[in-house]
Amino acid sequence: MKASHALNDMAISKLTDVYQGKRTFTAKNPAFSFDLLDDIWQIGTNDRLNLSWMRKGEMDTECFLRLRQVFAHRAGCRAYETVSGENREIRFYGNAMRCSKTFQEVFHQRSAGSRNNIKYLFSSLNKRITEDEYELKEYFSDIIQFLETQNATAQDQSNNIFDPTKGVYSEIEYNSIVEQMRIATSSALLNLDIKGISTAKVNRLAIIVAVQLMVTTLRRPTQLVQLKWSDLLPLGVSFADHRDTGVSQIPTSECLFSDIDSLHLRTFKGKDGLFRGNAERRSHRLETDLSTLILKYRYYFKQLLAKHLGDIDIKLEEEEWQELMFRCPIFPSVNLFRLEFGSKKNLFLALGLQSDALHKHSVDLMNTINQLMATLSFKSDRIDPKKLKLSNNRHRHHVLTNGARQGLTSEQLSCITGVSPIVTTRYIDLDFNARLDIDQALATKEVYTKFGTIPVTDLLKKAGYSVRNEYDEEIGIVNNPHDCTTCKLKLGAPLGCYPCDNFRPHEDADHNFYLEKAERKYQLNSSQGDQATVNKLRIIILYIRATIDICNQRKQDKSRIPYGHQ
Repeated sequence: MKASHALNDMAISKLTDVYQGKRTFTAKNPAFSFDLLDDIWQIGTNDRLNLSWMRKGEMDTECFLRLRQVFAHRAGCRAYETVSGENREIRFYGNAMRCSKTFQEVFHQRSAGSRNNIKYLFSSLNKRITEDEYELKEYFSDIIQFLETQNATAQDQSNNIFDPTKGVYSEIEYNSIVEQMRIATSSALLNLDIKGISTAKVNRLAIIVAVQLMVTTLRRPTQLVQLKWSDLLPLGVSFADHRDTGVSQIPTSECLFSDIDSLHLRTFKGKDGLFRGNAERRSHRLETDLSTLILKYRYYFKQLLAKHLGDIDIKLEEEEWQELMFRCPIFPSVNLFRLEFGSKKNLFLALGLQSDALHKHSVDLMNTINQLMATLSFKSDRIDPKKLKLSNNRHRHHVLTNGARQGLTSEQLSCITGVSPIVTTRYIDLDFNARLDIDQALATKEVYTKFGTIPVTDLLKKAGYSVRNEYDEEIGIVNNPHDCTTCKLKLGAPLGCYPCDNFRPHEDADHNFYLEKAERKYQLNSSQGDQATVNKLRIIILYIRATIDICNQRKQDKSRIPYGHQ
């Protein structure tokens, strides 16, 4: 239908009466359908798309209908996060969508990321549109043609790999992230052990586990939120033999053997399938430390859930607990610990074996991960450390780039990250410029700040704060011994202590001895040793040299002070 008058209450009422086109559409999740002219579209269990903004302003009825058809098309084939983001972006354009010239003016005012989003939307729409929807393509033809010219002149995205805020982490940045996550994990567990469980403390541990799984499995938050406790089994126990096989897909290749106690994890594809609808081909073998952490989290998770069920007078037998835990999401919505289910029957109905009910939303999971990152103290040799955080995309860039530097093929990189080999080809043959000068400057700055932060006399009053060498000679002091309890640096103390923020070296200790020791290890490992060990040794050498320089400088400064003023 053709219509050009601006929308108002009367026009909306008339449009509802006279519109003869298709009104009922099915979301990507086939359990949900929606009316094209409704303002709120329910397209998932917890997913509602709000289009009420289209009824405000001066949008004409044809633009109103065409945009609604675009969103109906996207809601039928894309995840809620994608469609919701496109809805937010289109809102900036409003009625400019009907005029190519006005659209271009708004387009050039948007950020690079926003422009990429709108280009992706119409590029995908142009490819997927059917002959029955030709009028929709014709209506936006000028915009599609303009965006195609923008795609042709767009900068190669491979340059983003080296971007200091979006691309691969530097070695110092990544080591800092790993160290801070270790300390955060230890602190969260200690807090639960000493002070007991609470929703806030268990939720913090849940976010830490999510980060650890994101880093270890290289899977996105949209995949992690699909996980239930039935997706974690001990090595040696196959998902094929599990009693839930009848309703749950299983990997075609599983990790079934290890000489140590570990778990393996089943994951599901995020973009290519429905919720828990497409299991990945391989299960993920989890290291012992991570397996132990997850089992501790599961223990606290069950305790918190049992406390809540006790408060609402629901009692479960042991077999019922086993069944309920298999149904529970690993990363739940807070409503799991708040809802009054009323009865045991309602509890089990609310937690289906394949349902996404009471699972945390992927956007919420990513937001809580970002909040956790904001509480940690990272180091960076390139940007303001406060701007550094761990994100899924940056971490994947980091792993892919370093994998390419180590000589892995595109097929191997594809297997690690779960993406197609085509995506990984741009990482092959990439290399970095030498960073020794930058690392040396950062090391000097970091070591300098260690002196004078906490008085030595105060530290010496506390037991267990000294760092000693193999000859029982004290070479330094640690600020917080607890942070060292879970440190498993293979190079050990005191070599591994020098780059650590928790270590304060003594001015009079023989640091030259450890410089020579580290340099010998570096020479021995440079030709045949593990590259990760070589990199760690290089950083250690930089920090020892910086320590020696600053200690010498402080001794010289003291020697210049007049005798009467000492």
